[in-house]
Amino acid sequence: MLEETRKLVDSWGFISRPTHVLVILAIYLLTVFKGPKIMATRKPFELQRPIMVYNLFQIIMNGYMISCCFFILRKKKSQVTFLHVYHHISMILCTYVSLMILRDELNMVFIAINSAVHMIMYAYYFLAALGPSVQKYLWWKKYITTIQICQFLIALSMLLLSTFQGCPTERGFVFMWFTNIFVILLMFVKFYIKSYRKNV
Repeated sequence: MLEETRKLVDSWGFISRPTHVLVILAIYLLTVFKGPKIMATRKPFELQRPIMVYNLFQIIMNGYMISCCFFILRKKKSQVTFLHVYHHISMILCTYVSLMILRDELNMVFIAINSAVHMIMYAYYFLAALGPSVQKYLWWKKYITTIQICQFLIALSMLLLSTFQGCPTERGFVFMWFTNIFVILLMFVKFYIKSYRKNV
């Protein structure tokens, strides 16, 4: 069964080689760092409809790196934060290493939880893109960040449990994910405090 699973994962063409993933990440970083310079002398694009379609796609499929392109084309560089870029890059690298090198099944649980959280998040973004008549009812933005923080706490708990209960999880997997999730958790908590607790 394990051998069949490995053959299946290896047959996934585009992600079966690290070169492909590194090319995607290079394009992403190029967009993040060069995009604002290209847009510096141009007018921001009006992208309300494409963003709405994209958000619907996100709810259904949950691929998320294109969001930074929309931010840059709309000249919303403040939304392309270190947290945003680090989160996307590190999650893709860790997921690739987990799936294609370490072959640890616990990674699939992380992916499932992350997909559920992103469905909620992009549903919010879709509704927000409908304009002021809908935005006034979107009082729950901060709770999305709370859900994300809970997601990271659950993942850290799962990693600790798998270690202390003697599950056959590789140490490299636990170390990589624990370190990455902990760093992301700290950044999300800092973002939450800065965004939602500053007036408390």
